[in-house]
Amino acid sequence: MFLEKEDVSLYYEVRGDGDPLILIHGVMVDAGLFERTAELLSRFYRVVTYDRRGNSRSILRAEQAFSMDDQAADILALMDHLGIGSAYFAGASAGAAVGQHFLSLYPEIGIILDIDADHLDFFKDLADIRRSFHQFASQIHEGGTLILNSDIEHPEEITDGVKAQVVTYGSSPESDYYPTDITYALGAGRAQRLQFHRCRSGGRSVRRGPEDHSCRASPVQGHGTPL
Repeated sequence: MFLEKEDVSLYYEVRGDGDPLILIHGVMVDAGLFERTAELLSRFYRVVTYDRRGNSRSILRAEQAFSMDDQAADILALMDHLGIGSAYFAGASAGAAVGQHFLSLYPEIGIILDIDADHLDFFKDLADIRRSFHQFASQIHEGGTLILNSDIEHPEEITDGVKAQVVTYGSSPESDYYPTDITYALGAGRAQRLQFHRCRSGGRSVRRGPEDHSCRASPVQGHGTPL
């Protein structure tokens, strides 16, 4: 079977049922390296093997150089094509390096705490930073989770087109998780102790007890004058 991409016709095979397992071959070989292995493992897993771009049956549409990012994008495209949200990976030789690179680019869980105009020696401006965060969020695959601070300005711009589940937290009742019944108490040295007595999750009120970790934002230590 083939997955037709703009720059490559990607050959792949699928065997068995169960949790997906993607096997990635090394150099000077193709998916045939895993033929016997895939047959054995298909009793327990849905095994996917494929010829990496430029190898054997996965023919490039034009002679061109390609990068590790391109090979990682091939895996993501294959997963999307087969409806795979998450998978186990195993690679031989250079195939292991490709798999590790894919996992570094397309995480299962991502957390965005804040977006500020920082590291402007690297980024052009704040808009460039926001584009970078949007790209990061978009790389979390379907079936993964993005945890986002909804107090970030225009959070919908960050989540636009994101395939992963988005879970928000912040000060607004529109967030999936937000605190209520906040009190402040002055301690020694005018340190403030911020206590979230209650948080809300999924539209219901959750009161915290000594062993209740439904709202993990409490307590928070700070310094300064009371708000």
